[in-house]
Amino acid sequence: MKSLKSLFAIITMSLTLLSYNSCGNAKANGESITFQQNPPFVIAGVTAQKYTAGTKEGGSGVLLEVPVSNVKEGVVFKNLYYREQVVAAKTNPRIRVKYVATFKDAKKDFVMDSNSVKETQNKPRDVFPFDLKVGEAVFSYEYQGKIYYYKIDDIKELQALALPSQNPNGID
Repeated sequence: MKSLKSLFAIITMSLTLLSYNSCGNAKANGESITFQQNPPFVIAGVTAQKYTAGTKEGGSGVLLEVPVSNVKEGVVFKNLYYREQVVAAKTNPRIRVKYVATFKDAKKDFVMDSNSVKETQNKPRDVFPFDLKVGEAVFSYEYQGKIYYYKIDDIKELQALALPSQNPNGID
């Protein structure tokens, strides 16, 4: 009886350790992602600023600004991953060495009903490929024909911004 309990404890601990083995690993398209330590560019002074529009259509969200410098020839910036959302990286039209992304607050577009058949209309959320902490984002880029990922730490939160006449299509 005692050996059966020991065997059960060993199996339980093994399964628990195996389940934690994958924690913290990022995956994209089923492949494991390794963050680049020395990317072919420099990022410094990344800021995030919450905004709220004065109209319902304008919504609210976070504006992420990523200044880049010393970009090697052939680097193409792809996406910014932040707060469980993915947005295509765009340059600021006024400052070409700064990438901006608007992460809109998620709208609650799911059905809650006592009739479970009506709730089947709900779509499952897309799986976010990274386990990011507060103040972290990921920048994907293409270089020499391959996609790479760079983790941005220490994002500075700026004071919230109230935009009384926010463009309903986002900040562009």
